[in-house]
Amino acid sequence: MVETKKTMKKKKILKYDNYDIYVTMKIETTQIFDKKEDTYVEYLMMLGYAPSVAKVIIYFLLHDEAMSKDIEYTTQLRQPQVSVALNKLIKKGVLKQEAMKGKGQGKGHPYIQYTRIMSPEQIVDMLESEVEEKIKKLRTTIEKIRKLHF
Repeated sequence: MVETKKTMKKKKILKYDNYDIYVTMKIETTQIFDKKEDTYVEYLMMLGYAPSVAKVIIYFLLHDEAMSKDIEYTTQLRQPQVSVALNKLIKKGVLKQEAMKGKGQGKGHPYIQYTRIMSPEQIVDMLESEVEEKIKKLRTTIEKIRKLHF
């Protein structure tokens, strides 16, 4: 199962006279997809979705929001693959992106947070609609082939 844990770790960095000086660091660990999530990704791939899009869809069925780096690490995708998949999901109305304000703003690339705006049920309904539309187009194509005289 994919989960994120936030822990605080105290680390001794210096001893001065009789005093120990410590620094406290916040550590976040995120687990990568396991067999269960990989199975769901395979289901979406069977429905015709690209592996990168399938992985990002599954990620957002399990999470409400994320930064690109979190998605890259959890899904084991590269940044360009994640970016393309995120843009497709934004166009479909599944996600929204928001520039984060804070430290380092204005230097280099902005921090962008992606937030799910559809519920998991709505996402599954959207997937079902898209698959039904594909089936409808395939049936139309088969009917055209049947009408050929050979």
